[in-house]
Amino acid sequence: MAHWNETGDIIVDKTITGHVLMVYDEGDDSQATVIHATGDKNFHIDPIKNGYTYKNDPIISNTYRPPWEKINYFKGSIDIYKSELKKIAAKIKDSAKYGVYRAVRLAMGSSNFDKFAKDRLDKYESRLDNQSEKFVSTVTCSEAVILCYQLAFKSSMIHPFFIKLDAAHAMPHTLESWLKSNGWEDLYNKK
Repeated sequence: MAHWNETGDIIVDKTITGHVLMVYDEGDDSQATVIHATGDKNFHIDPIKNGYTYKNDPIISNTYRPPWEKINYFKGSIDIYKSELKKIAAKIKDSAKYGVYRAVRLAMGSSNFDKFAKDRLDKYESRLDNQSEKFVSTVTCSEAVILCYQLAFKSSMIHPFFIKLDAAHAMPHTLESWLKSNGWEDLYNKK
């Protein structure tokens, strides 16, 4: 059953600095939860309900959905990938703290997925595969969400859902630009 909020939807806040969240538990606004990183609570889960600041509202945020149904080989396996996204998000939640320094360094360096970004991702993947307790130690909001997608779809870095940005240097609005230019469905601005 399709929900308004589906696991894996990415919500980008429209403020000047931006903020990125990923829908964790799907459902309508009274049931869904989001996972995101903030300075006061690290990478954590919050409800969308009860006037939660980041609820789906086109005035304060944009919501992007991977085009699951447009990619033939995903039919029947969508739930498997959503489950993998949740599993990785939960591991980051249990491992990482919000990094104020990392938030400052977002603007430094390139957000292109280069050798340094790949090496860092390989390090995280190795730690994840070896079940390291702390496979990622510090994150920002955009970094955590990008890493969820990169680690879930790393087996094919040409996969359309592999977010090909340097997670350590991608600002929220950089991520939003990437989503728009790579065929993700903008739930508020459908053409």
